[in-house]
Amino acid sequence: MNVREAIEKRRAYRSLAPVEITPELIADLARFAQLAPSCNNNQPWRFVFVHGKEDLEKFHPVLNSPGNDWARAASLIVAVCSRKADDCLIRDREYHLFGDGLAAVFESFGVASVVRGGQSANPSTGELLSAIDALDADEVLLLPNNPNVVLAARQVAALTRIPVRVVATRNAAEGVAALLALDPSLDGTENAAPMLEAARAVQTLQVTDAVRDARIGGKKVRKGQTIVLDPDDGLVAVDGDRDRALLAGLQTLRPGFELITLYYGDGADLAEAEAVSQLVAAWRPDVEVELVHGGQPHYRYLVAAE
Repeated sequence: MNVREAIEKRRAYRSLAPVEITPELIADLARFAQLAPSCNNNQPWRFVFVHGKEDLEKFHPVLNSPGNDWARAASLIVAVCSRKADDCLIRDREYHLFGDGLAAVFESFGVASVVRGGQSANPSTGELLSAIDALDADEVLLLPNNPNVVLAARQVAALTRIPVRVVATRNAAEGVAALLALDPSLDGTENAAPMLEAARAVQTLQVTDAVRDARIGGKKVRKGQTIVLDPDDGLVAVDGDRDRALLAGLQTLRPGFELITLYYGDGADLAEAEAVSQLVAAWRPDVEVELVHGGQPHYRYLVAAE
């Protein structure tokens, strides 16, 4: 099975039947887990295999997000832990850490370089060019993940020593969808169009707080109000109450989606994000809700519906 086939056939199963957990099964899972790549092959992970009714019930409080409730039916839960002492440092990055929000999500896809930025601190053409020049690659697919970075990305494509194809993603959720459509057997030119098509198939919203009084799309917005924006930064909803603003924004989505992913970022902690995920789950009980730490600056939530 090639990578594309594996991705297309992937299923996120949410209905689990009881199975027998044997020492042999646990040993096999542990052996396969040890084959995962790690920095200098240090394998800084420790796996805790939780099974049996009493131990699972002790572990269930960790699964306190609506998006994880399905796992309570699991016969075995594997908790993956890391130990800093077993790790290494490369270019100031500690590889034992499980994530740095959305940057870690992209790195988990094998992305060669992540240039960090934000709505008011977008990476410059020079920063993008430096990141590309540092790569040992024959060609590059560049995902701006921000409508304000698309122009700089296209300028970079004309300046680099290697071919660069720009997939004009407007936010990180579109970027994730584009990567899922990547076919490693094709070159950048052949991949660019289907990746952009996959990105546009995901409906996204961005939730933030207004930092000043303004007019957006002909609507008056006051400082401190919650605003919900579309992928092109058009105003979708505004309200003094964050929950009402979010629900109003969700109401504008086209029907037909089965999964909502909430990436929580600046200004939102886990407790608040879990409360928001419960709100969304109550609004649409027929839709799965997943909660992910995005860590994105300026946007309290990035919402993806697919």
